[in-house]
Amino acid sequence: MACSAEPTGSQFTTSEFKYHPFNSPDAIRMLQLLAGEAGDPIHIRLSHHPLTDLPKCEALSYTWGDEDRKQDIICAGKILKATPNLLEVLRRLRHRMLESEHSGQTGLLWIDAICINQDDLAERRQQVELMTDVYKNAKRVLVWIGEQPATSTGTFDTIHLLDQTCRALKVEENENVDEMNSVPDTTVLTNGVWLEQLPEDPVWPSVLDVLASRTYFTRLWTVQEVALSDESKTQVLCGSKSCPWLVFYNAVVLVQSCRVLRQTIAADKLAYLIRVVNLRSMQSVLRDNALSMFNCVARTEEQQSQVKVTRDRVFALLGMFLDHTQKSLSLLNYKTPVTEIFQTATAVMALE
Repeated sequence: MACSAEPTGSQFTTSEFKYHPFNSPDAIRMLQLLAGEAGDPIHIRLSHHPLTDLPKCEALSYTWGDEDRKQDIICAGKILKATPNLLEVLRRLRHRMLESEHSGQTGLLWIDAICINQDDLAERRQQVELMTDVYKNAKRVLVWIGEQPATSTGTFDTIHLLDQTCRALKVEENENVDEMNSVPDTTVLTNGVWLEQLPEDPVWPSVLDVLASRTYFTRLWTVQEVALSDESKTQVLCGSKSCPWLVFYNAVVLVQSCRVLRQTIAADKLAYLIRVVNLRSMQSVLRDNALSMFNCVARTEEQQSQVKVTRDRVFALLGMFLDHTQKSLSLLNYKTPVTEIFQTATAVMALE
């Protein structure tokens, strides 16, 4: 049961929404999307919950994109500003979740840009420390990689076929493209099509669009969100389509492991496949152990994961660090000068 709630209301004005502060260090906000037609404004409710309520909610992992919060959503009858990309995601989630639950409101969601007061630096830092719990213990993690391709008919059917073939062949992952196991071009998919015929299929460009071009996999913040999640409870969303994370991953591994498919991908796009494999590798490690800061930084630097704010090179990975490393960094916050953040992080890394 929620420990407290923001005010609710179906009517709204032009007044700006004001967050209520938390009354407990282990409290988080969760939101509900309210019913609405496709063109209606987005209405939500916010409520405070203890961390023990996490198995009741779904946590969203997505990229902020344009960080200018200029889109209006309605919370408790007042205006709450959101980024364009988040508004797009909320519209998709409202449609998806209302369809599946057949109710006037969705289940509980955790979305960082809304559930954390972004204008309160102290709250942001405190809530970032709880992100490990959020992504580890949520009922499901929803990975939003963007809208589906313009010509997407059959795209996810093909992704499922690639997954089935990968599992049937027991293809092993490899982060080094030059050292991977080779899958014969003449391998037959479960629908009877040879792998070497796939590049000629009209659906193939859309499949590559989904598997090997999404900026989601270039952002540093998304690394821990996937790596900390339970692989069996992680779902990839692309427009109105979706598939389990492991289906997406297996499709990537098969494409990476088949010469004729790999050759259809531009050299700079191959890195996207490797990022997916690296994410899954980190996820496997974190199932049982935390990672050293050096390991986390080295992996993400090698993959050239991007941040818009320099200090996030540390904060975006915090949840994957060893416990004693996190404690050593606990005094750092969003007001700490960047030079001090990196000096402290370097000193801590040297003692690991």
